[in-house]
Amino acid sequence: FVPRRLTKKNGVIYPALAMPAVLKEFPNTRLIYAGSGEALSEIKKIVAENGLENSVDLLGAVAHDKVKDYYALADVALVPSVHSAGVEEATSISALEAMGSGSPLVACAVGGLKEIIEDKEDGLLVEEKNVQELAEAIIFLLKNPEKGEEFAAKARQKIEDEYSHLAAAEKYEEIYLSALGRK
Repeated sequence: FVPRRLTKKNGVIYPALAMPAVLKEFPNTRLIYAGSGEALSEIKKIVAENGLENSVDLLGAVAHDKVKDYYALADVALVPSVHSAGVEEATSISALEAMGSGSPLVACAVGGLKEIIEDKEDGLLVEEKNVQELAEAIIFLLKNPEKGEEFAAKARQKIEDEYSHLAAAEKYEEIYLSALGRK
């Protein structure tokens, strides 16, 4: 599942490029994109060139309240961000949502993703634009669902502990008390 705006910096072409290798190991795999953007035509071209029409779903924009249903169905969530025109991912809302969803996450090791995800602990980090490494990470999680569940549980706990509204409130309280000299 790729819950991303379909833009170059989000690296959305790479899951489609990885699909032929994934399909060799898991022929019933479906790649689902939820998002719209200018990279849609490039993804469609990759799908057509590789005969992936029956394995890739391009849903377009999906209402936020419906995205959770796709996370629930997903065996793997993908956030394949890349450096693009001097820009890199900061704090990825898609990665945080994936980590909170219960789906194991594969993301590229760029920008803030390296800060959010601890590789092989609460998700998998792969080299950006490395189609083979991305495919291998997806295949690993499909072959080892118990490991994916372990990553997803740790990711969910991290979201609750560090990124939830309750965690944010505690951090703000600490700052205010410190500023008031009452720590």
